[in-house]
Amino acid sequence: GMLVNLRRFIVDENNLSGSIPHSIVNLVDLEMIQIPGSDLSGSIPPTIFNLPKLLSINLERNNLSGTLPDFTGNQVNIL
Repeated sequence: GMLVNLRRFIVDENNLSGSIPHSIVNLVDLEMIQIPGSDLSGSIPPTIFNLPKLLSINLERNNLSGTLPDFTGNQVNIL
């Protein structure tokens, strides 16, 4: 797709709703995901944390559920 080279996805306080699509793992150059203060729901796709260049993820103030993997020794900053 056209977003395959996307490095930063920053969408603060934009009332996005629905779930995080599993296809986000196709964005292998993604370094930062910031989607705070929206209405996202469902679980966080566990494979999102396998993105090879991901450094920071902020999903606070949403309605997401599930558990986060163990990040001991990982360089990902999670908010």
